[in-house]
Order: sequence, then C-alpha cells, then structure tokens
Amino acid sequence: RIISRALQHHSSLLSFSHDFNLFGDDGVKALSLLNHNYHTLQDLQLFGNKVSATGAIFLSEGLRRNRGLRSLVLSFNRIGDKGASALGESLTVNTTLTKVWFPSNAVSLEGIVSFAKHLPQMRGLSYLDIGLLLDDEAAKALESALQFNVSLNVLKIEKMPPDDSEESSASQMDFYLRLNRGGRRVFLEHELLATKALWPYVLEKANQNSSPCGAPDVLYHLLRITPDLLWS
Repeated sequence: RIISRALQHHSSLLSFSHDFNLFGDDGVKALSLLNHNYHTLQDLQLFGNKVSATGAIFLSEGLRRNRGLRSLVLSFNRIGDKGASALGESLTVNTTLTKVWFPSNAVSLEGIVSFAKHLPQMRGLSYLDIGLLLDDEAAKALESALQFNVSLNVLKIEKMPPDDSEESSASQMDFYLRLNRGGRRVFLEHELLATKALWPYVLEKANQNSSPCGAPDVLYHLLRITPDLLWS
C-alpha cells in the first residue's frame, strides 16, 4: 500500500514489475485504486504473488475503469475459476488492455469455460496466454468462442498429447486467429456487409498479403458467411 500511494504521485512510470514478492490480495486491492487513477501505467507484472480469486476480483474491478494499462501478467498465482471469470467479464468493458497472461493459476474447466463465454464480447484483447489445458472441453469452449471474437490474434495454450478431436479444435482455433490477423473485424462489423462496397477492401487485402495468416482465409470466410457477394 505504501508503494501504491507513492506511485500515485509518480507521473511517468510506464511499467511496474513486482514478481515473486508475496504481493497477495491486499497488495492487489491497493493497486486497484492505482489502476483507476494512474493512467500512465501501461505494463503490470504480478508473476508468482499468491494472488487469489479475491485479488483477481479487485483487479478486475479496477480494469473496468482503467484506460491506460496495455499488458497484465498474472502467471503462477491462484486466481482460480472465480478470478478467471471476473477477469474475462472485465475485458468485455476494458478495450485498451491488449495482452494478458494467466497460466498456472488453478483454473479448471469451469473457469476456462466462463472466461471463454466472454471472449465474443472482447474488443481489445489481442494476445492471451492461458497455459495448460487438461480437458478437451476447455479447448472446445475456446474454439466456439473464437468464432465470434474479432480482436484476438495470438492464443498461447499448452495441451496434453492430443487425440483427433483435440487436433481438430486446435486447427479451428488457429483458423479463427488467422482470420482476425487478416482483418475479419471489418467483415463482421462493416455496416455495408454483403454489398459491393467491401470488394475493394477484400481485393486490397489479397494483393497486400500472401502469407498463411491473411487474405485467402479471410476471403474464404467472407464468401462462406455472405455467399450473395458472389453475385454482387
């Protein structure tokens, strides 16, 4: 709390790393006020600080109001299912936090499913590291959610040796991420979807991007969801 009060009077700090210092929930509670008032802070690292669901909820409440933070590291804590759910819900409101890490946090299938439920409404998050997935249902929940998310470009997950269904989920998740990197947001949010107005953009993307993460996937997806474009 002393650090938090001092930092509120610091006008230029961009990154704050407090790894492996047993910061705990009280420390996060103090920083939740900092997240509300201290808009210059862009990078917050709380790696291995015994932050529980209580601390994650405090932090999530701060994130709902914060417009400065760009990256958040919560790896190797214990936020659990409730913490993961609260974090996911806050990211449907906060659109400026773009990178989040929370592997090794005692998050079970329930927490991953709850976080995934909020993914379609997230509009700022572009990089997410979840860590190890022990259940194929968790991968399927993420796969389903990614169908409707347009901002996430990178999803870091680790899995046990995959069976056929897990491999299928991974391929589908990679496909949706490639769509996002190729500009899918325009197609899903454009007010002139399914009209000739989109064709110049599509053709421009095809000319600019020949990589596996670009135009071919996006063009295929566009025609699949709006086949009438073939006759526009």
